[in-house]
Amino acid sequence: MTTTQIFIELLITGIGGVTWIIAFICAFCGLDLENIIFKDFSSSSLILLAVFAYVLGIMIDRLGYHFFIGFEEKKISKVFPNDNKYPNEKDFGKKRDIIYPKPMITYIISCSSNLEEQIVYNRTRLRLCRSWIINFFFLFFSFLTYYLMMQTTAPYFLYVFHFSFLFFVLSLWIWNRLSEDYYKNIKSSFDILQEEKWLDKPHAK
Repeated sequence: MTTTQIFIELLITGIGGVTWIIAFICAFCGLDLENIIFKDFSSSSLILLAVFAYVLGIMIDRLGYHFFIGFEEKKISKVFPNDNKYPNEKDFGKKRDIIYPKPMITYIISCSSNLEEQIVYNRTRLRLCRSWIINFFFLFFSFLTYYLMMQTTAPYFLYVFHFSFLFFVLSLWIWNRLSEDYYKNIKSSFDILQEEKWLDKPHAK
């Protein structure tokens, strides 16, 4: 995954975060959100906003990781059988007696660029899904708060928080599936390499 792709991913995540932060500020300060949305900002203001959105995107990404990783690790025992062929955390001086995916990921990346691409792709989807669960959750509450506190009659505020709640629930369901698929992909890739059934095709000259 290139630096540009990561930057765009975090920027998009941060823009979602900026949206619900502005909605909360407008709700509690009595500001008209419509005026801010349709205001003609200067180029320097947009650059500063993009920088803030990027930093906020990093924070939301990290928050999503720390909040969801504990739930995701519960999928490990479901996906991996209790087999000595898979690395265990105790083998690396850790306290928990569970399968340790990190050495398998390192091994897969070092052996096959094709399988590495699959892992990176699945990890990117999982990371985006985590971040947008958080964004949709706060978009729902921020626009609901604005709608109730400002007593606005504009119908699209109702649409925004209804759709935000719908996508929040949908994102949770997708994250649950993706987190299991992520470890399934690690297991299947590791098994293939252990059985020496996978070889990268040589680059065409």
